[in-house]
Amino acid sequence: MKTIHLLIIILVYSSFLCTSVTYGQSFSASMQVEKTKTQNRSDPEDGDPCPGQPTVTDSEGNVYNTVLIGGQCWMAENLNIGTMICGGYGMDQLNNGIIEKYCYNDDPNLCDAYGGLYQWREMMDYSNEPGAQGICPDGWHIPTTDEWLQLRDYVGSVNGGQILKSCRQIDSPLGGDCDTNEHPRWNDDGTGLYYGIDDLNFSALPGGNRYMYGGFYNLGTQAYWWSSSEHNTYHSAYWSMGYNVNGLPNLANWYKEDGYSVRCVKTYTPEIIKTLNLNDISIPPDPDDCFAASSQITVSDFTVANGGSVTLVTGHSGKILLQEGTVVQNGGYLRAWIDVAGNYCDQPESMLATGMQDESLQQTFKLSERSQAGLKLYPNPTTGLITLEITDAETSGSISVQIFGIRGETIQQAILSGSHNYIFDLSGQAAGVYFLRLMMDGQVAFVKLIKQ
Repeated sequence: MKTIHLLIIILVYSSFLCTSVTYGQSFSASMQVEKTKTQNRSDPEDGDPCPGQPTVTDSEGNVYNTVLIGGQCWMAENLNIGTMICGGYGMDQLNNGIIEKYCYNDDPNLCDAYGGLYQWREMMDYSNEPGAQGICPDGWHIPTTDEWLQLRDYVGSVNGGQILKSCRQIDSPLGGDCDTNEHPRWNDDGTGLYYGIDDLNFSALPGGNRYMYGGFYNLGTQAYWWSSSEHNTYHSAYWSMGYNVNGLPNLANWYKEDGYSVRCVKTYTPEIIKTLNLNDISIPPDPDDCFAASSQITVSDFTVANGGSVTLVTGHSGKILLQEGTVVQNGGYLRAWIDVAGNYCDQPESMLATGMQDESLQQTFKLSERSQAGLKLYPNPTTGLITLEITDAETSGSISVQIFGIRGETIQQAILSGSHNYIFDLSGQAAGVYFLRLMMDGQVAFVKLIKQ
């Protein structure tokens, strides 16, 4: 019993140490080396502060420098927001309404120098959506794997890591302010071959990691940053750089319970027009086009040729009106998306089907003037059953009908012939937007269905 009481005392005392003791020297999170920006890159703005936003401030008032690289606006420093908790065994960050962080060796001054260390779920603010804001400032988000790849591909060099690393290092061969023993800095591997030059002012620093079962490792030798793109329920993608490597950052997956550094990237908000009318347009083979409008897209006399591909995107409360004359030839593709995240043509994976009312939808349509078939679809919107009425069909072959979801998945399909009424049952499907594809005599037409 005495041993148990002693253990309780130690744990309480350890928690007290984590949250109230100040260690040694204080460091500035924005400590940078003065240097002249490289002038020989293709984009003269690379390495400059982001236009119109040289700094960004988080919800606690911490100010971070920004840097423009290859059209992306990044934080030039690791995020350092939240209340420090101990990094010992069992001390996970919790979904309790408080942003919690680890500081290396439970030293708040090392958070000032290298930024905080965060478990993946805490960093994401308990969202699983790639590109979520997470704990980043408003207007910024946790970078996806694709955004990290864009940075890596833009740097595109065998010494990409050297270009992105801060030059602050023990025994840096660059000398001057780059040669330092003071935090923040990289360790020296002893060969003199590996060192940062920070050519683009990304200023990568080796904040190490907090191991999932407690304890801290790799300060001065490894930099780890989370991606918002999870690998599966237990693992997420992360990026790393080592003190003894000059190559590009490495991509891998690891347990979400580890504590890593965080860099935020500015959220790009495209300028989207409100309404768009697509009339008398033919999309030839090969192009993969995307048309976007925030409120409404109206399509008529619109043809997608065999091999052509078109995506239509509108905002979450918008409409897409597929009217008479919308034809997709066999081998062509027409996709319609309702974008709930505001990314429009940039990130179609964020687009979902949502319920919409569309009073302007043409419910009588034809494949072509030479086709004498009368085609009607009702009721639309429907709560379940929907009737396709085909009258006076003059066709040399069968009529193919396919109903598919907004992501392209087949819901129902049938081969029809003659003049009949055909009933399709959508009762078991979720409310939202669907499409009916009808092919007759080598021509294809689409009509949108609304399931309430």
